Amino acid sequence: MDKEFFGKQMVEFLAIFKNYKADDSTLEIYYQRLKEISESDFQQGINSIINNVTSIYPDTNFVSLVRDQLREDMKDTVMTAWEKAFKAIGLVGAYNSVKFDDPAIHSTIDLMGGWVLFCAMTDDEIKWKQKEFADIYRGMHKKSSHSMLLQGKVEQNNSAKGYEFEEPVSVGNEKNRVKLLKYST
Repeated sequence: MDKEFFGKQMVEFLAIFKNYKADDSTLEIYYQRLKEISESDFQQGINSIINNVTSIYPDTNFVSLVRDQLREDMKDTVMTAWEKAFKAIGLVGAYNSVKFDDPAIHSTIDLMGGWVLFCAMTDDEIKWKQKEFADIYRGMHKKSSHSMLLQGKVEQNNSAKGYEFEEPVSVGNEKNRVKLLKYST
């Protein structure tokens, strides 16, 4: 994270929480402890604090507070990704290829063995697969490069034989829900 960006975010934070004081040396320590966080994550953490924390006390550990907010936000992100992927099993199935609006889901499921194997998990495996998904997704969410879709059985078979295949079913945004319903009937 750029130091200037950090400073701008801290100005906003300190303007909201007027009783929390931080001099230049304290801000430098905060920056050194938080500089590896991406600018977007740091801004998200600051916004989360501003929007969700009612008061900050003078002895509040600011570094820990930011990191805690990011962990909480990540829990929501991971749960949303899992819900999309898990619901898509029933809506899309293993035969169709699927394209999520969150490409980190593609990389996560690829590392778990691919879409077809993900769709084949049993009821007994769901709890463990959800934990595995969460662990992998946390790392994949930070990457910038992901596959564009997850291949279903039809695409795998057709592409191996040189045949064309249908467009993947898109999952994740309002526009594509109609498409999902079309494939789920």
